[in-house]
Amino acid sequence: MKSSPGPGDTPGPWTQPETADSRSRGPKVARIPYLNAYPFYVRWDELTERGWSSITMPPRQLGVSMERGDVDAGLMAVCDLIRLEAEFEPVLLTGPSGISSLGIANQDRVDSVLLFVRADDSDRTLGGRRPSLSLSPENKDLLENAIIGVTGESSTSFRLLRLLLEVRHKIKPTYRRKDLSHVLEPDLSAVLVIGDLALRWRYNPPAGWVQVMDLAREWREWTGRPFVFARWAVRRALPERVKLDFARFLEGSLAEGIGEIARIARETDIGVESDHVRSYLENLTYRLGPDELEAESRFRELLSDHGIVCSAE
Repeated sequence: MKSSPGPGDTPGPWTQPETADSRSRGPKVARIPYLNAYPFYVRWDELTERGWSSITMPPRQLGVSMERGDVDAGLMAVCDLIRLEAEFEPVLLTGPSGISSLGIANQDRVDSVLLFVRADDSDRTLGGRRPSLSLSPENKDLLENAIIGVTGESSTSFRLLRLLLEVRHKIKPTYRRKDLSHVLEPDLSAVLVIGDLALRWRYNPPAGWVQVMDLAREWREWTGRPFVFARWAVRRALPERVKLDFARFLEGSLAEGIGEIARIARETDIGVESDHVRSYLENLTYRLGPDELEAESRFRELLSDHGIVCSAE
């Protein structure tokens, strides 16, 4: 039986409750409730036949759960994989073109990792402007000494934002973790929004807010590389046969999911037109090859060079 990620498929608020039955099964895999991961899920129900149990949680909580030992596999934010790589390894596939990995990356704009700034009605600089994909000199000035709200779901995107602002543009703002689904505080100058909420803001931003950066586009302009946001990973201690079977399952589910992107876009209701959803999903890279892996290595190098740590905070 196939799992169809349609309206109402994402449980709330974030984590599905465990049952005695699910705790007795092992190993356990986490499912990220973001639209960009849906192509991996079309055969998700088959996992129970393979001895896995499943739980749903956002990326940052996934990293915490994997560190605690509660979860054995998942689509890990790259920053969480960096800090937990002693215990987890990427899911790797070997094919005619060599070794590849599975995850979420993009070549240019991503539309779901966005920086917005507050635009006062009297501000002629921002009033009526179209969304900007990369940071202009005018928008850069707005971020000097800014207080930036950062969604608590973010791990990798927050560190990417720090690299782009602090290293590339030499801006030193103040960051504040916020639940951006609620009313934004009046003293916030800007906000980093990710996932499905960012995609909704992309096409229908809240009154008084203007998009000034797509972080993936800014990274591309800076480094000339794609950006890898997440990679599928498994606990190193799992038996090799289990890890291999899981990798084959993911590859098969993804192959089917990519062929069903049009259906996923039609059936998924996140407050964005289906044509935009389809374009968004088709723009992502799910099979990570040499270009993506080199880009991830560059991200790691920049974090290390500038003392930006991938912590659980």
